[in-house]
Amino acid sequence: MSGAQTLHAGDRVLVRDAAWRIANLQPVGNARVVAQLEPIDGNRRRPLSVVVPPECLVSLPTEDLCFDLNFISPIGPWRRAHEALRLTAVSEEGLLSGARFGRVTLEAYQVAPVLRVLAKPRPRLLIADDVGLGKTIEAGLCILELMARRRADRILVIVPPGLLDQW
Repeated sequence: MSGAQTLHAGDRVLVRDAAWRIANLQPVGNARVVAQLEPIDGNRRRPLSVVVPPECLVSLPTEDLCFDLNFISPIGPWRRAHEALRLTAVSEEGLLSGARFGRVTLEAYQVAPVLRVLAKPRPRLLIADDVGLGKTIEAGLCILELMARRRADRILVIVPPGLLDQW
């Protein structure tokens, strides 16, 4: 946390690798703050009290959905880069171009969604695996293969607000 003045009751924060909502902030002396935190989304954790510092509260984005044109970049450079990728990623029959050129070690279950998408006449897929199983890798492979085979003009990726910057 850069300063206790920037956070208020009701704000969402990340503490100890979990999301919490600030219930109350109480200053202690000149430099410390005691924060009472409540779990978010009905998690079965008990409320938590932390002292800042030494704990670090990382502010999370608000839950309000917003659309800001300043976060949209031009499509021209993206399209040219992916066109170059398509030209260099000529795949042999039956091989996945994304799997050949990637820096990621793939698991067998991560290739299954790509093969399923490629088998469909109209590629549509919802990826909803458990946490940590590689949904981002699966989606990236699907996108690479569809682009390399010129089977997709547009791709819609729907993610929670906290992952918008990652995508």
